[in-house]
Amino acid sequence: MIACMQGRGRHGGVMMRDFRVYLFLSAAALILAATSPLRAEIVVDHQPDPSGGFASDTEFLDDFGSPLWQRVADDFTLTEPAVTRRITAWGFYNLDDPPVTETMRIRFYGARDGDGLPDDGNIISEQAFIDPLREWTGRIIFSGVGPREFIYTFDLNEPVPLEANVPYWLELVQVGDVTTRFRWEQSVADLNGRAFINPIVGDWTPGDPAVTDSAFQLDTVPESATAALVLLSYAVMPRCRRRRR
Repeated sequence: MIACMQGRGRHGGVMMRDFRVYLFLSAAALILAATSPLRAEIVVDHQPDPSGGFASDTEFLDDFGSPLWQRVADDFTLTEPAVTRRITAWGFYNLDDPPVTETMRIRFYGARDGDGLPDDGNIISEQAFIDPLREWTGRIIFSGVGPREFIYTFDLNEPVPLEANVPYWLELVQVGDVTTRFRWEQSVADLNGRAFINPIVGDWTPGDPAVTDSAFQLDTVPESATAALVLLSYAVMPRCRRRRR
């Protein structure tokens, strides 16, 4: 760029103009990166079925008042590689008593050899979220006391790269609040079942494949048009180099 500015006469004026164009396009790229929304592409879409869902909570009271925990995971496979940056999920609270503050945890697992269930020795990503975005959808769940259905949005602190044609498991749990029982809403997207683990079964156990999956979406946010603008700005540089020779 400095060499481009050192021209003299008519060529120097053209070079200076090119350099100004370069600066303008670079500034435009930075502004676009800071202000333009990124488009999210949904790569897994398990829409909710508001008729129930498994408890997925590290600490709650069962129907008899005894302490219990249970974790739920749902499997998926991508047809193309993707980098997941956002997760949307649907769920509810057993007694329609959403906590004022809560911590939710998300894990991605690989699949075990043999039975294909979640591999506790292969946790691909684990991220915790304090008070994630939670909104009432306006619907109720046709189960128990008729609790409200909530939608949760998790913008991942660290994007998760996922390969094509590789089985994965997604786990979503509420962490450490015995006063409520979070239930991950079911879905009828794939009808290939879920897996759960609790102190009673002792290990990951497949749910009934004929019943349901869990309700969630995986989003991948493509790179913005910023990169294209930066490449466009660099296009003026070869002109400077050619004129310099």
